[in-house]
Amino acid sequence: MIKSFKETEFDFSVEETSYLSHSLHPYPAKFPPQLPKRILQQYGVKGQTILDPFCGSGTTLVEARIFGMNAIGVDVNGLSVLLSLVKATSLTQKQFSKIEAFISELKVQISKWKTLGRPNIKVKEIEGQDHWFQKMFQKKLRFF
Repeated sequence: MIKSFKETEFDFSVEETSYLSHSLHPYPAKFPPQLPKRILQQYGVKGQTILDPFCGSGTTLVEARIFGMNAIGVDVNGLSVLLSLVKATSLTQKQFSKIEAFISELKVQISKWKTLGRPNIKVKEIEGQDHWFQKMFQKKLRFF
C-alpha cells in the first residue's frame, strides 16, 4: 500500500548527505539525496524511467540509478548538465581500472615532485600570452 506524504519521514538532519558522488561539486539549492531516495522507494518502480526536468546537480538521477531506474535529466544550466552527466554516468570496469591506474601514477609523480621540486612543464604557447598574463603568472599556469 502506498503511503501518503504525511506518513513519510522527511527528517534527514542526522543522515550523511555526501555519499557516492553527491559531494562532487557544491551546488545552490541542492536538496538532500535522501529526499528523492525516499520518494523513489515509496513510489518508484524498478526498471521504469524517471524524468527530472530541472535536474540541477543530478541528485535525483543518481538516486534513481541506485534504485534501479533509468533516469533522464534536463536543465538549461550548462554546469548542471555537466555535473549530472559526471555524477550519474556509470563506469565500466575497464574505465574504472584506467582511472585507478592514472591515480596511482599521479601519486608516484606527486611524491617525486615533493622531493625534487615542481617540474617545469612546457605548455603550448598561447597567442597573446605575454599580453594577457604577467611572466610570474605564466609560470604558475604552466604548473596547473
